[in-house]
Amino acid sequence: MTRGNILVIGDITSIAEVYGECKELARSSPAPVLEVWETKSFEGMAGLVSKSLTELGFNVKLLGKRGKIKTKFIDLVTGTQLPLELNALKEVSPELISLEGINLKSYLTVVLVDNGLGTINPALVDYVLNGSDKVTVLTNKTDLRMFKNATVIINNNTLEKVEHQHYGDLIVKLPQGCVYKEEVYETKADTEFINYEGHEEIFTSVLVASEIISKSDLITPIKMGNNAVAKFITKKGLDPVKWEDFLIIKEEYKISRGK
Repeated sequence: MTRGNILVIGDITSIAEVYGECKELARSSPAPVLEVWETKSFEGMAGLVSKSLTELGFNVKLLGKRGKIKTKFIDLVTGTQLPLELNALKEVSPELISLEGINLKSYLTVVLVDNGLGTINPALVDYVLNGSDKVTVLTNKTDLRMFKNATVIINNNTLEKVEHQHYGDLIVKLPQGCVYKEEVYETKADTEFINYEGHEEIFTSVLVASEIISKSDLITPIKMGNNAVAKFITKKGLDPVKWEDFLIIKEEYKISRGK
């Protein structure tokens, strides 16, 4: 049984994480040499948001462009990412995403995921905002005016560069926690191994799902999103949030409130 329809539009990245142990430096240069144990590949950005919301029981339609390919190298012994990251850009189609024939009112919410690859543009945003009841945006843009009254999620690095604000709700994602209406909501993972890749997408997915399911203001969804991040940044790779994960997160949230 579906919990309702959600439309996800945005950039889709392909990510590979290479795990192993760094025992020495290269002879030719002071660069770490990684003894490879395992490699995991997965989708990030809009792809991860879409998969997570699907796992949480929603009927999700994903529209997006695949562009960025990222490879990370992680030492599992020390729990650190090596100072080497390979990035490549696929050729992205210049054609705009078409919303022709899509009834935006048939979706409980629309999620826009913007990593600067060209999927999200002012015309598309304007069309979505005018036709949708609820819009949530995860973006790295510094001019937020085009998002108008949407709920916008940015990270703290983007906040430092923001030139123009919008007039909707703004959530600033920190490495462990977030800021909303000048209040800091902290979370901390009880482990030394922390993988920050995808934590913004996990937070966004659980926030959107919790907001629909709990029918509450943003405080509860924010805390649920924080709890989800605390769990998922301790894992290898970028697995989507599943319904059983959501139930555990929800129960832990109730316990934290003394219920």
